[in-house]
Amino acid sequence: MIIDSHTHVWVQQPGKYPWSPLGGYVPETEAPIKNLLDVMEVYGVEGAVLVQPTPYGWNNRYLVEAAKTAPDKLRTVGLVDPMNQQNDIEMKRLVKLGGVNGFRLNWHLQPVSVWEQAPAHLTFWKTARELNRPICIQCTLDYVPLLASMCQRFPQVRVVVDHLARLNPALGITDINFQQLLSLAQGPNTYIKISGLHYCSRQSPPYEDIMPFIQAILDSYGVNRCLWGSDFPFIQEHWDYESMLTFIKQIVMRSKEDVQWLLGNTASNLWW
Repeated sequence: MIIDSHTHVWVQQPGKYPWSPLGGYVPETEAPIKNLLDVMEVYGVEGAVLVQPTPYGWNNRYLVEAAKTAPDKLRTVGLVDPMNQQNDIEMKRLVKLGGVNGFRLNWHLQPVSVWEQAPAHLTFWKTARELNRPICIQCTLDYVPLLASMCQRFPQVRVVVDHLARLNPALGITDINFQQLLSLAQGPNTYIKISGLHYCSRQSPPYEDIMPFIQAILDSYGVNRCLWGSDFPFIQEHWDYESMLTFIKQIVMRSKEDVQWLLGNTASNLWW
């Protein structure tokens, strides 16, 4: 079983699905759900997690509608404004009416101090705990102390760190924040996505400069708390889907069972 834990979809229909970009990015081309399903069919991918793209902001309409085209194969991670004091209402609405399976925080768009001081941010975490929904976090290694604090405060919440925490290989394995990220494996509910490799590496594929970091993560967390994601459709700009799958299969040299955890079992345990 292969499950792609990190994909994005959107269409160029701003009248129906208006852009409201959180980080300023608005795509010039389409990445409709049909394209993703076609890629999944070609490469034998049986499931995928749709992550709300930032160009749509807090409007999860296309995400929810796209997931309904193949409900057995697709799960969703939505975006809700974590600075809105009533974010709990929207989170509960999306779970009840839209079947949203998790939520994402884009910490890297605001300084650490903003997240530390915002009461609504705590409401977001409390609601995720109440709903038993994982939180996916996009951040850099600078945010790891905050991550450690939140994981300690909400040990019941399953936390998935996206894109290897956008690590910087130039800092080296001994970087204090990377070492703290490894130490978070001591808690039972922290997971790491091996995805978005191009955000981390300073080299071309197959990104050999980040391999020591990936191996350290696998050694600390184990394959049952690591999962791969293609970052579709961006994988097509930086590498290609088939090569990414081959790469994932090769980095786990222990057993077929270990490969299966990384390719699908961990994601299945989180979202299916």
